[in-house]
Amino acid sequence: MRWILRWIGQPLPWIIAGLVFAVVVRLARDDPGSPLWFAEYLLHGLMLHHLWRGGPRLRVSRAQAGLAYVALVLLFGAIYEASLTVDGTGIGGMHAQTGLSYLLAFGDYLLLALASLWVIRRFGLGFPGAFFLAAGFSLSEGLIFTGVLAQLIASPLWVMAPLMLAYYTLAYSGFIALPLLLLPVGSLIQGPTRLRLPWVWALGFGISCVTRLVWGLIYIPAVEWLVGL
Repeated sequence: MRWILRWIGQPLPWIIAGLVFAVVVRLARDDPGSPLWFAEYLLHGLMLHHLWRGGPRLRVSRAQAGLAYVALVLLFGAIYEASLTVDGTGIGGMHAQTGLSYLLAFGDYLLLALASLWVIRRFGLGFPGAFFLAAGFSLSEGLIFTGVLAQLIASPLWVMAPLMLAYYTLAYSGFIALPLLLLPVGSLIQGPTRLRLPWVWALGFGISCVTRLVWGLIYIPAVEWLVGL
């Protein structure tokens, strides 16, 4: 039992399960989805490459690392958004119009980036810790904000819920945790993590709830006022 717990406490099994779910959903889809549906797989491939073989890291100083992390989160978030669409007419999962979708998404990703940067520095999270921080973020979306995971749990296909959670964790880690594989080792943290895994999940869940409330109650109304919606 102990080795099982140790195994599922590593990112790789979750990455594999998430990829399995992504492929199954892709094969089962009736609609074409985004014309750039493959964009998310670029992030998954980059993550697997750096985990398996390593790779070059950005040359940034410790003083620049925080800004670089936020910039990478926004860049990778934009790539992931390209794989989404609301109704097939535009790119992005926030709105049918591409430009507006990205404008709305920017606030969400920026808040998550700043919150993640604080947690990573405050508690010394490396890639595994940031990966499961992303799991906490995804759990809040699946259970509360979109409810897709809660709906699956309540359906006859509830056995697929762990795979869906793994996929959402993989998706979030593609912009929350992946930057840590590209930045210099130790540029954001010093020493080992000071949080156990359940607390990392809980912290991710709680922070995501707060950032999404700020995004929904302040940022979205500001954007709607700005563009005249």
